[in-house]
Amino acid sequence: MSVLSKQWKRERRDVKRPSALRSVPVLQTRGIAGPKGMPEPIVSKLRDVLKKAMEDPEHVSKLESQGLAIKIMVGEEYAKYFAE
Repeated sequence: MSVLSKQWKRERRDVKRPSALRSVPVLQTRGIAGPKGMPEPIVSKLRDVLKKAMEDPEHVSKLESQGLAIKIMVGEEYAKYFAE
């Protein structure tokens, strides 16, 4: 077993990143989008609820137990990341 992403949890020291693949990042992201022109109060509510869900200790614990990095990005930050 190995990790191919740029980041991984150091707690999983048993999982190594193959040196031959260090320059080949494999990233896995999830994003949620709504229709263009969605009213700001709805956008705001969705951002708050989804951020709260991502920060839920049980959810964080499950991701960390799998050695997954957690990075919450919202709005323009995610759009920029996705475009790159």
